[in-house]
Amino acid sequence: MTLIHQLLSDAAARFSTRVAIDSPGGQLTYRELQERADFLAGALEDLGMICGDTLAILSPNCGDYLVCQYAASRIGAIFEVLNTRHVTDELVYAVNNAGARTLIVHQDLAGHVGSLRACPTVEWVIGLASIQGAHWTFDELIARGTRAQSSPPLSDDSPAVLMYTSGTTGRPKGALQTQRGSVQADQTTASLLEVSEHDRFLAFMPFFHQAGLIRARAMLSRGATIVMPGDLSADDIADYLRRQRVTVTMLVPPYSVRLLSLCEQQDIKLPDLRMLIGATGIRVKSFCEANGCRCMSVYGQTEVTGLITVIWGEESWGSTARSGSVGRPVDDMEIRIQDDDGRELPHGETGEIMARSARCVPGYWQNDQASAALYSDGWLHTGDLGRVDDDGYLYFVGRKKELIKTGGENVYPLEVENVLRRHEDVLDLTVMGLPDRDWGEAVTAVIVTRSGQTLSANDFHSFCRGQLAGYKAPRRVYCVDEIPRNHTGKPDKLALRQRFLADRITRP
Repeated sequence: MTLIHQLLSDAAARFSTRVAIDSPGGQLTYRELQERADFLAGALEDLGMICGDTLAILSPNCGDYLVCQYAASRIGAIFEVLNTRHVTDELVYAVNNAGARTLIVHQDLAGHVGSLRACPTVEWVIGLASIQGAHWTFDELIARGTRAQSSPPLSDDSPAVLMYTSGTTGRPKGALQTQRGSVQADQTTASLLEVSEHDRFLAFMPFFHQAGLIRARAMLSRGATIVMPGDLSADDIADYLRRQRVTVTMLVPPYSVRLLSLCEQQDIKLPDLRMLIGATGIRVKSFCEANGCRCMSVYGQTEVTGLITVIWGEESWGSTARSGSVGRPVDDMEIRIQDDDGRELPHGETGEIMARSARCVPGYWQNDQASAALYSDGWLHTGDLGRVDDDGYLYFVGRKKELIKTGGENVYPLEVENVLRRHEDVLDLTVMGLPDRDWGEAVTAVIVTRSGQTLSANDFHSFCRGQLAGYKAPRRVYCVDEIPRNHTGKPDKLALRQRFLADRITRP
């Protein structure tokens, strides 16, 4: 049995003087990262934190974020990662639902502290720097503690990480990732990417996403350096990758799109880059050929603790028949396609994508109903639709749960609809995702107004401020006379989608 913090301990023993974290705030060697995590673990125990308690963090990517991850594992605490893009109400819900006892907050997000400190279970608030309302700063807490020397008895099934994902009620659900699932995800990722101590990984994806946190831990398990950019604009991405000699990164729109454009237009070469994760399309082929690197596209979700399938660029470029495929299952994952009655479907037929692996979460935190619906006969419901070809390649068809994936974020339409309905001029509406060149999908609202006047996306952005995270507000708004509905009274989103795509409407 290997635990999350033991992966760091093993790496620190081998690479003690190598740089683990390279950020605007400075560098940490592997020895320093290990020591900082051990002292934080001791300080948390001194506060009374015990195995099974929840340690929540609200912060952008920084070195101490990972310190908290390893310290939480060391004392057997559940590490709750909060979405920095959420508004206070959303954060309060997640903290209350998780029953977090200690909360660590970055100074840039100090505006949430007053409301979060009032949550009934929160006993201690720690600022990564000095912030009003915190009991201590991070450094003060570590200085008053003693280095943890041992860990409580933990098992492979011990809860490790709590990540909130969109739910069918519009409220997030806490997917509870285990020690075994987390460690296996790290090891699978490190092997796929062939990580070594010579790698420099740009931690672009936020750590409150598994795409960011798992890959960062995977890199650290093999002695690589995590490069944290701080504030980085899409226009600066190519130059930053070159200057920092980044070897591996994952990018999502609009950064991935801008990277390809900048390298094409300005003939920028990235000789150190060997792996680009996330980008697809024929432009990526030209980019990889020009820079001598590979690309990899992935399909996964929080409930499986990481990846389900992977496809390498050369696989999709080499066969037009595989255009649009999200690849084949990784070694520790099984998939099948089934119909609504639970029958496995043959190759070529579309149904729900089911997954099975030791990485899959046991259920949702404090949500028995959702947990019971997550599995059927040992197979996890992804809520996504797809088909598999004769060679085992998966093709993603749509989202059974209607999640919208925009710029790397998941948005559930019902949550947006519930807010937009409060607008005084909204008579009827539905929300869906439409393809978008820059964001992957754009949150799109189709609305019938009371006044007959046309409303714009700008109108709703200002209306949603303070009620929804910015990425959830509609980027496109279409005003119609009537929303078509099916025989059950539900909006006919397929007809609407076909209408707007057929009309070649790009932006309202």
